[in-house]
Amino acid sequence: MITPMIDKTFKTTLHPPYILTVFLEDTDASGFVYHPNYLKYCERARTDLLYHKGISHGNLIAQQQEMFVVYSMSCNFLASAHLHDQLCIYTDIESIHGARVNLKQSIVKDSQLLVKANITLAYVDRKSLLPKPIRVPEFIISALYS
Repeated sequence: MITPMIDKTFKTTLHPPYILTVFLEDTDASGFVYHPNYLKYCERARTDLLYHKGISHGNLIAQQQEMFVVYSMSCNFLASAHLHDQLCIYTDIESIHGARVNLKQSIVKDSQLLVKANITLAYVDRKSLLPKPIRVPEFIISALYS
C-alpha cells in the first residue's frame, strides 16, 4: 500500500497520485532512471489529473483548438529511482491566473522525495498560425479546484 508522503518544504496534493513502475526502458546503463524521464512522468501525471477531473486534453485540442503548453519548469533532482521501483507523482494546483496555471509536482518512492518540480502551464488558442495565450475557461478552473 502506498501512503502519501508529507514534506514540509514541498506539500503533497489532495489529488490522488499518479502511480507508475520503472521499466528497463526508463533507465540508463547504470540502472538509474535517466533524468529526462522524470519530466515525462510529470507530464503523464498532469494529463492523468486532467482526465480524472473530466477534462480531455485531446478533446480540447480537437473540438476547441485550445490546449495547455509548458511555459516554464524548474526541477530539483534529489535522489534517483531504479529499475522496478514504484513511484508516486503528486500534483498540486498552486494558482490559476489568466492564461497561466502554476503547479508543483513531486516524485516520491516510498516516503523519499526524489524530484520536485515547479511548472507554469499556459492555456493557448491554436486557431491562428502562432498559438496565443487565452484565459483558462471557467469549467477547467472549477474542475481543477474540485
